Formats: sequence, C-alpha cells, structure tokens
Amino acid sequence: MNQKIKLPDTVPLCHEMIQSLVMKMEFYKGQYQLAVHQKYGQSSEQVKYLESEIQGKIEDFNNNNKKVQLDLFTVIHGLALEQQILEEQFIKENAEAALAKKELDEAPQKPEKELKERKKEYSTLLTNVEHLPKEICHHGQDLKNCPGCNSEDLTACPVEITKELELVPAKLIIKEHHTHKFICNACHKFERGEKPQLPIPKCMAGPNLLSYILWSRFDFFMPYYRLNREFKSYGVDISLANLCNWTNAVAEDIFSHLHLAIKEDIRKGEVVRCDETTFKEQAPKKCKTKYIWAFSSNATKNVYFEYSNRSRETPLDFFTGISKIFLLTDKYSGYDAVCRKHELWRAYCWQHAGRKFWEILKSSSDPTALPSIRKIYIEIAAILAHDKEIRKGPREEILDKRNKIVKPLIEALFEKLEVIYKSNPLLPKNIRLAIEYLLNSPEEFKTFLLHPDLEPTNNTSEQIIRFFTLARKNFMFAGSDRGGNTTAIMCTVIASAEAHGLNVQTYLNHVITELPTAPLSEIHKFLPQNCPQFHSKNYTQGSPKL
Repeated sequence: MNQKIKLPDTVPLCHEMIQSLVMKMEFYKGQYQLAVHQKYGQSSEQVKYLESEIQGKIEDFNNNNKKVQLDLFTVIHGLALEQQILEEQFIKENAEAALAKKELDEAPQKPEKELKERKKEYSTLLTNVEHLPKEICHHGQDLKNCPGCNSEDLTACPVEITKELELVPAKLIIKEHHTHKFICNACHKFERGEKPQLPIPKCMAGPNLLSYILWSRFDFFMPYYRLNREFKSYGVDISLANLCNWTNAVAEDIFSHLHLAIKEDIRKGEVVRCDETTFKEQAPKKCKTKYIWAFSSNATKNVYFEYSNRSRETPLDFFTGISKIFLLTDKYSGYDAVCRKHELWRAYCWQHAGRKFWEILKSSSDPTALPSIRKIYIEIAAILAHDKEIRKGPREEILDKRNKIVKPLIEALFEKLEVIYKSNPLLPKNIRLAIEYLLNSPEEFKTFLLHPDLEPTNNTSEQIIRFFTLARKNFMFAGSDRGGNTTAIMCTVIASAEAHGLNVQTYLNHVITELPTAPLSEIHKFLPQNCPQFHSKNYTQGSPKL
C-alpha cells in the first residue's frame, strides 16, 4: 500500500493518470455514502465490510498519494479547468433540468386531513372485537342486603358494563380413539366403527397439533428449537427430529397436491409476475446458494413459490404449455430464453429503473449538482404516480387514459435520455449505465401500456418475496433439499391463504383433515378462494360459520 507511484513522462499521460485517480476517488466516495445510507436499511448486514473497505481505500488515497498531487499540481489545475468547461457545457445543454429541484420542493404534500384520518384508523383497531366469543361475569347479582345498614329495601339500577380482552392459554390433550368391533351372529360378518384417518400413518400427532406446528413454523417463522421449548411448557417434550419429520411428511403427502393446484390456478392468468431471491442450503463444507422463485398473476390472489437454483429451467417448466401472455419481471437475462421459447411478451419494472437514478443522487455529495439526473428521477416518479391514479378508475378506461396521459410522458423521457446520452460522451459510468438500462429496452418498458392488468412496476412480486426474506432471517438456511421444498410448499399455501384473508391455522386443519380422503378431481375445492367459510371475519368460538 505504501508503494510509490511512478509518474508518466509526458503531459497527456499525466492528464490521463490524474483523471483516472480523480474518478476513482469520486467513485469510492459515492459508494461509501451509499453504504452509510444503507447501513440502517434492509442491506445493513452486508455493508459493514464494504464500508470499512471503501473507507480504507479513501484514507490510503489521501495519505499515500500526496506526493503525486504535489508533483502534478499544475496538471491538476489544468484538468480542473477542463472539467469545469465540460460541466458548464453539460448544464447548458440540459438547462431545462435546472427546474427539477424547484418542482420537487414545490410538489404538493399529503393533506393534513389524510394523516389525521390514518391515525384515527389506528386508534380504533382494538374496538373491532365483536366477532370474538364472550364470557359474561356478574358481580353483585346475589346482593340482597345493604352492606352499610343491612336493609333489604334495594332498588336495582342500570347495570354497569365494562369489557376486558383476555387470553385463554392453550393446552395439549390425549385423544383416545376406542374403535368398537362386532360380529353379526346372523350373517357372520365382521363390523367395526369408522375411525378418522391419521394425517401421518403410525404417528400420534393429530390435525390440530400439526396445523399449529405448520402455522408457527411458516407463518411466524418460529425455529424448531423454540417450538420445542413451547411444548415443554405444556408438559410434553417433542424432539426436534419429530418436529422436522412431521413437517416434511405433511407437506409431501398432503399439501404437495394443493401446491400444484395453486400453480395451475396461477397459470390461467393473462399477466404473470415473477421474481426470485436467494436461500441458503446447508452443505458439508459450505452452504450452497439456492433460489426461491415467486410467481403470481392477475387471475387470482394466490402465490406460488418454488425451491430451485437460478437456472432458466424453473421458469421454463412453469410456462410449459403457455404462450401469448405477459410476463412482468426485472431485467434478469434468465427470462429471455423463456420468452423466446413460449412467445411471451416481456415487461420490465420501472421501479428498478428509477432506483438506479435514486442511488446516483443518494451517493452524490451534492445532489443539486446533478439537475438532469434529478429531473429524470422526478419524471419517472410522475409516470408511476399518474398510472397509479389511472388504475383506481374503471378497468375499461385504463388503456385509453394511459395512451393519453402516460404514453406522452414516456416518449418525452426517452427523447431526453437520448439527448443526454449522445451529447455527453464523458458521462460518469454510473450515470451512463442508468441511462442505458432504459435506452436498451424501450419496448419492454412500454409493454404495460398494452394490458389493463399489467402494472408498470413489479412491486407486487417484491412484496410477495418479502414473505420469504422474513423467513430467511429466522431460518438462516434449509437443512437439505427436502427441507427447502417443504418450505416452498407450506409458504405457498400459507401466503395464499393470507392473501384471501383466511384464518390460517383453521384452514390448515381443514386441509389436513379432509384432503387425504377427498378425490384428486375435487382438489379445487380446497383452494383458498373456494373456502370463504374460513375467512377470519366469519369466526366465532373457534369454528367457521357455514
């Protein structure tokens, strides 16, 4: 790190050297500021090393290269003048972008009335308890004599009623099934009573216990050792091996059929959204990186997860037998072969494009010095805001309003990006890549104008994939490929049930109890949208209203 830098012999080479050093310095500063901004965000676990590395490089640049800066002071001065001329030319050619900061500062804020209404909504949540079972307790009902004078002449007054929200602790019981057997003396036939089928053959675990384990594990993301401690507090020691084996067995034998039914339900849509995220799998020496794929569509609220690697085989298998539909994703190249093979119309996410310009502004020491980038970011936000308001209206009017309002804004934005990109060959790398992200795929970014159910962003998939990112923070990794598949199956069922507002635990209990004895031709009856009797608002005293 303390090695001296050999200086070039000619002035042009010194220009190139100084320019590269200055660009490196600005890059490291921008990356450091972005890392500090993300330190308390979703990527906080991954930026500590990046922050220390960049800070070290900045200190090394400042401490060990002072001699270079001193020896080439005159060259730096000339370079500064040249850079100033280029900046003035850049700002002059894009003068209209100088109004961006003023537009952002003058943007209408949310009315204060809306904020008050939202606070009021939060304050009234606890009053919505009328659907809960009630236990009436009388106090003083047997009072016959006055405690003060012992008189029996008492006149009843209106009863004072106060409400108290209470919790009834859970308990474990042993349910003994006594199956009675008979022999008919007339026909000599053997008869016996019908016993409910066990969810797992030769296993003591009943449907309610299994549904509670699945609910805790894949809805609240509770590790097995915490479930073991909870059951110990009830007086039963259920080993970690039993908890794991029961979960895998129920997922593979019962819920795998529902998992495939949800997949087919999503494949019926004209618009399919897809996203993926990493998931670690335990291995002998080092954890392997696997992927969870999330699929959803406009045809249903259901969500489908699949555990696999990041190869194109997963989406290829999902879209087998489907063609001429819209696929909304990010710009991951793995989907390209899928779209070509199945003739899918690809749509890109505008939120990803806007995020690149936002990161440029965030990493800059002075965002006001980048008026054109700020203007682009504001225009992308305006496109998304207009489209959001349009989608609130009637579905049959969405395409017409998009062509009248949103399409001209997109055309103007792409024209402006072309001008900036072609007229400034010395653009910084991060700005050039952000502009190329849009310019290289104009048709894919305009695809959402062709279908009313197609959104300009893939935020729905991002929110769906958060279901798994929360699980990943608690599970850390899957113990095996079988465990990863179990996680995908159960998260598919639970996330779909939550999307339809069902009481998850009772819905799982219903599937575990009824699905094993039902024919596969009736599997559609167990889809979350076909079980409205399990909606959380329909529950009183722990049983659904039929």
